[in-house]
Amino acid sequence: MFTKQHYEAVARILKRQRKIEASNMAPFSALGAFGVIDDLTSEFATLFEGDNEAFNRKRFLEASGYKYDPTPVIERLDELEKMAKVAIDRA
Repeated sequence: MFTKQHYEAVARILKRQRKIEASNMAPFSALGAFGVIDDLTSEFATLFEGDNEAFNRKRFLEASGYKYDPTPVIERLDELEKMAKVAIDRA
């Protein structure tokens, strides 16, 4: 059985990885990395939910820096284009 300390440690790791990816942002690759981190975050949350009925998924997602944006990518192209330009300018 996992404990609160496990949840907190995993959330810290995921949040740290998000910060690393944001600071090392290479054109377009960061978007893929964030997708992988989001997938891992969701998988851990599902694992912890199955292990402990008192587990708070929303709290874990927030602690790990997960920010779900339900807006379809097609509607966010301008925003994503600006992010890519910033990344290219940094390179």
